[in-house]
Amino acid sequence: LFSALIPLVIYYMVAKHDLEAAVYQNADGVLISKAEKSSAIIQSWIDTSNKILGFVSQYPEIKSMHPDVAKSKLVDLAANYPWFSAIFLTAQDGKQISRADDKPFNNIADREYFKAAMKNTHPYGTAEYLKALANQVSISKATGRSTLLTGAPIKSKEKNHFFWKF
Repeated sequence: LFSALIPLVIYYMVAKHDLEAAVYQNADGVLISKAEKSSAIIQSWIDTSNKILGFVSQYPEIKSMHPDVAKSKLVDLAANYPWFSAIFLTAQDGKQISRADDKPFNNIADREYFKAAMKNTHPYGTAEYLKALANQVSISKATGRSTLLTGAPIKSKEKNHFFWKF
């Protein structure tokens, strides 16, 4: 009886090994496919956000950099694009001057993406600029959560300011 079980045990072990290998190979393929799809969705989100911000940064209310005047446009933007978790205007010193929500203003002068934008070393929208954004783990000062971020420059006659959305 024991000798009859030996081939069954060997068959079981070989079948189990082959099944595990197939599962791992299939899992790798599924994970790679999901990662590629996620990457495409994230890139599409970034591209769409950049286009929206580039367009909105040309509004006279935003270009005015007057906090009360700009706030109404920021609130409208937040209402129309609810996936934006924080929308605000930032002055050259890194201090927020207007927000779409009623949270306290933050200072982002210490952030690498802000420093790069203000030095103009990485023109907005270039690969170098996006790399500067990606090289910093971005934990939102407003929410405390990790975040993807985009920003658009606001060119005015007096100064350059930045319009950020997270």
